[in-house]
Amino acid sequence: PHAIGVWTVYMTGYGTQNRRPPDPRLQIIQLNKNSNGMGLSIVAAKGAGQSKLGIYIKSVVAGGAAAADGRLAAGDQLLSVDGHSLVGITQEKAAEYLVRTGPTVTLEVAKQGAVLHGLATLLHQPAYNQRQAGAVRRASERDLPGRL
Repeated sequence: PHAIGVWTVYMTGYGTQNRRPPDPRLQIIQLNKNSNGMGLSIVAAKGAGQSKLGIYIKSVVAGGAAAADGRLAAGDQLLSVDGHSLVGITQEKAAEYLVRTGPTVTLEVAKQGAVLHGLATLLHQPAYNQRQAGAVRRASERDLPGRL
């Protein structure tokens, strides 16, 4: 078999040493809270190379609005809630913003932001300030009350 025509071959580099990880997918998610609230457990943490704390979903609680909706998952980073930025604020302040939402809440989310920032293992650790391998990771967790 012989092929006649013009062939174009595209080559890409195999090295990934100089490549940055892809930016996470950003999503705007509107949740209608149910009688069990939003149903999120959050953690504040700062990953390697980050200058500010981020707020991450540690777990989605069964029975809450987030579980019923299905779009939020452990490891997602919450960037804002109803227009209030959650970047660079404490977990306590983030919880305040989340508590004060109405029956419908708008969240800006970086899907799997914890993985992008090297914090995936944080999701499986107890909730307290942690020191590992000489690095300090500020972490606090709060299960948001059911009334959210």
